[in-house]
Amino acid sequence: MEEQEALSKFIEVIGGGIEQGFSEAKEVLTGLNVLEGDVASNIEKTYELVQQGLTNFVDKYKQDTSEPEAI
Repeated sequence: MEEQEALSKFIEVIGGGIEQGFSEAKEVLTGLNVLEGDVASNIEKTYELVQQGLTNFVDKYKQDTSEPEAI
């Protein structure tokens, strides 16, 4: 598997796990009637930070692999 393909597959798997985890957590918290106020806003903020971290990882990886190797 080429690096770009491997990166895409990794992001697909990790991204899917993140989506599933947050979705399931929201369902549980909704069932407990606690998904409101600070809890809800903190979950959304955490989700955004995780997504940004994943984006930063991909950007850094692409930057690192596109730099020419030193001789």
